[in-house]
Amino acid sequence: MATAAIDHGHGAHGDGHGHAPTTTGLDHKKVAIWAFIGSECMLFASLISTYMIYKGRSVVGPYPHEACPAGPPPGCSVPRPAILDIPVTSASTFVLLMSSLAMVLALAAEHTHHEAGHHYTSTGLDSRKIAIWAFIGSECMLFASLISTYLIYKGRSRVGPFPHETWTNPQTGQTTQGILDIPVTSASTFVLLMSSLAMVLALAAVQNKLKAKRTRGERILGSSKLWLAMTALLGATFLGFQAFEFTAFVNEGLTLKTNLFGSSFFTLTGFHGAHVAAGTLWLLTLLAIDFKRGLGPADALNVDLCALYWHFVDVVWIAIFTLIYLIK
Repeated sequence: MATAAIDHGHGAHGDGHGHAPTTTGLDHKKVAIWAFIGSECMLFASLISTYMIYKGRSVVGPYPHEACPAGPPPGCSVPRPAILDIPVTSASTFVLLMSSLAMVLALAAEHTHHEAGHHYTSTGLDSRKIAIWAFIGSECMLFASLISTYLIYKGRSRVGPFPHETWTNPQTGQTTQGILDIPVTSASTFVLLMSSLAMVLALAAVQNKLKAKRTRGERILGSSKLWLAMTALLGATFLGFQAFEFTAFVNEGLTLKTNLFGSSFFTLTGFHGAHVAAGTLWLLTLLAIDFKRGLGPADALNVDLCALYWHFVDVVWIAIFTLIYLIK
């Protein structure tokens, strides 16, 4: 009876400080792996889309499905057939599918022998926090693949406009300076960095909502509505800067299909902009909840999850700004 009471108390109070370890009813490890798989889908979607964008644009062989005759580029030094070997890859695909069947049988055997031996969370962390860290970790891989793709193709565009170099269009004779506008992007970077500061103040305001606020300054710093709204507004302002920049680039002749720089640049910064937009919607959702019923210390974890995501998006932009805009 004593053991049962202790177990019941632990399940009701988590780590002994009133913190519930999970609210989904699922083990935190299972929530984490689903978050990881979801962001891995985005990682492979970016890699597959990169392949599809550049498919058929190789200027020299060998080619995947077409024979490459001997001769100067785009030919090969010696005649080569299509390089993909469909029978061999079909065999490897069958092997991988059979490994999935073996995995299913292994899981079924485990359930048969250990039906009552399942253990739940042992980390003391809420499942949602573990999930957001797993999500952020796999998002790092997503942006690492996009940034590495940009760096691989950097300086390899055959036609302009170019990011930093002057280019003269041979057909029209029009000269275009380096297309990147460092002052405008520096301003948008400053806006995004200030949004991180506002996010910190929003989280602190929620955590300290129950504390007395005697001075005007304390009331301002303690207003979660103000700082959530400020963070969302700064995020929307950054998106406005990005929309202005994209429009200016298109007007100067740089699109997703113009050259390698355009393809890799718009893919990378477009994905980041989509993440900022998602974060802004998340912030607006929290702001709506705050106006409807108020956010207090009990909601601090929900705001903390949003803050972790928002700071991650900011750190990624610092890397993008440095590698694309500052390093020539």
